[in-house]
Amino acid sequence: TSEETKLPKLDVSGKEWTTWKVHLQLAAGSRGLAGYLDGSKAKPIDPATGKSVGWTATSPDEVKAVAEYEKDLAVWTEKDTKMWHMIANTLPNSIFVRLVGKTTAHEYY
Repeated sequence: TSEETKLPKLDVSGKEWTTWKVHLQLAAGSRGLAGYLDGSKAKPIDPATGKSVGWTATSPDEVKAVAEYEKDLAVWTEKDTKMWHMIANTLPNSIFVRLVGKTTAHEYY
């Protein structure tokens, strides 16, 4: 049994929502994922943002910034997906289907 299955499932009526929310916050905090839940851990910003279309890193600093961004994005995506999964596993399907299209754990929350 995974740790995620120990979290209470939210009742379809929303009853006990406050209890569910606190359990989820505690679980997120204990796994180092609280920032993904509350949105304070922002998605890394692509160094190409604001540059012209087709921009390519050419200077050593730009190349380093792109490499760091790619690494940071991979870590952020993995952790955000873990948090998203924890939330999804505790929601009834009738609520889960309404969240299709959300792109971050914080949006799910």
